[in-house]
Amino acid sequence: MNNKNKLIDNTFFYGLSSYLEYFLGLVITTIIARSLGAEQYGIYSFVLWLSAFGVALLSDGLGITAIRFLAESRGEGRNEQVRPMVRYLLRLFMLAAPLVSVLLLLVFWLTANDSLPDHGWLAALIIASFLPKALNIFYINVAKGIEEYSTQFYINLIVNPFNLLAVSVVAYLGGGIREFVFAYLLVSMAYAFIARVLVNRRLNEYPESSIAFSDRTESEQITRSIKLMTVTLFLGFIVEKQLEVFVLNFYSMPLEAGYYNAAFILGVSAIGLVPGVLGGVILPVMARAQKAGDAAQVIKYRESARYLVILTVPLICYGAGFSTEIIELVFGQEFSQSAPAFAIVLLASGVTVMVHSANSVLLTRDLQHRMLRGVMYGAVINISIDFIAIPLYGMWGALAGFVTTLFFISAYNTRLASKSLDTSLEWPYYGKVLLLGAMATLPFLLLKGYVHPVVSIFLGGMVYVALFIYGLFVSGLIREQDREVLGYLGNRVPVINRFIKPAHSV
Repeated sequence: MNNKNKLIDNTFFYGLSSYLEYFLGLVITTIIARSLGAEQYGIYSFVLWLSAFGVALLSDGLGITAIRFLAESRGEGRNEQVRPMVRYLLRLFMLAAPLVSVLLLLVFWLTANDSLPDHGWLAALIIASFLPKALNIFYINVAKGIEEYSTQFYINLIVNPFNLLAVSVVAYLGGGIREFVFAYLLVSMAYAFIARVLVNRRLNEYPESSIAFSDRTESEQITRSIKLMTVTLFLGFIVEKQLEVFVLNFYSMPLEAGYYNAAFILGVSAIGLVPGVLGGVILPVMARAQKAGDAAQVIKYRESARYLVILTVPLICYGAGFSTEIIELVFGQEFSQSAPAFAIVLLASGVTVMVHSANSVLLTRDLQHRMLRGVMYGAVINISIDFIAIPLYGMWGALAGFVTTLFFISAYNTRLASKSLDTSLEWPYYGKVLLLGAMATLPFLLLKGYVHPVVSIFLGGMVYVALFIYGLFVSGLIREQDREVLGYLGNRVPVINRFIKPAHSV
């Protein structure tokens, strides 16, 4: 199997896992939001943000480092170093866990206000829940590093139904914030246990080295990468992961925090279900390509960016066109004020996904320090706008901070990656795809107001997808190398061949 087909297979399994995780996650979010109502849901979102804060500090830098160095070891044929390297990274995880726990507890007590019920219980639940969640993230990143994406799918397949059941029971019994957080703790523990068992089974397929991981040069590189990536990704967490929910609650605006978080979750989930699937498997591909030289990495950089644009543009256009109908269908009319925010979050998240290829290039070329500089600038921008605009404009101030920051970081990283490879992305091509996506929205927008909203969402979606795909082929925006990829997919999903074969005659 060649590398391109391997990418498709990885995308297939990563896609199955992501669809299961995002879809059930969205269902679970819907149940919780409808059960608690907008204001209580805003407070609940603040509690989970604090838990995610701890996860970001503890496991994000370790996880990305694991993906990179495990992929490079395998690419160089050093399979005997895989298991010792994982043990080395896990020891670092265990050493950092107590320090992060103390810091998280301090942040909770400094920021919690009177709107939070049961401070003591919530503090204990937050500390208890973030540790297994962080461990689960670590093991999933190990699986990505050895390109075992099917493992993540099986983890989600086993645990997500339990997650759905736990939340449904709490909602049925009329539970409040504390009960939902306790359910989150139980599910996090289940995730960590299953992830450990399944990933260790995959690791057992690699040869065991009688010598512990002791390559001083590489261990220094790993430690440096962890430090840089922890700071970079933590600042990235600040600017990408609902800092606005934290600030809105800090200024006692839980209702607007609920509206904002509903829009954020739905927008990020929608992007994650489609273009985010491919974006999640690019880093190992770039790590292998980097070993083959700059020319190979330039090809992968431009190719992956093109695919991400093709996948992202139609989702943004469609979601923005039906933002009100989608929000009311998912969360109910109580959350209708989230509709404009949903359209804006969808656009900003889509731009972020489109620069996954640039981020992967920077990571594999040891330019984390340059990324860190951009994220630091972005964090300053985000924090400044949030704490100035949110007290004045509420949710709209939150959106201003979120969008401005993501656009800045995306532009910064894309320019940096292109400069490091002495190349440029295909901006005229992206413009044509964007124009096609916008033009394809016109027919389905005519349906709005004449038919039931649910019917218009699904019927309009089918019309839009058909027009967009047809436009890609007719306009020549699908290239020969793209057809090769689609041909491989067509052998696995025969219905795709109906679209591919006529394309050769266009």
